[in-house]
Amino acid sequence: MSHGYQGGRLNLPFVGIATFGKYPYVEDWDAIDDDVCILG
Repeated sequence: MSHGYQGGRLNLPFVGIATFGKYPYVEDWDAIDDDVCILG
């Protein structure tokens, strides 16, 4: 069974920063080139 503990990396939905739709987290808001955003 491979659960990721040995590699030190887990891909679980409740680990890390929660984002809408599991999209990647963007720190630099100036890098976002969209017309609409969802905050919450």
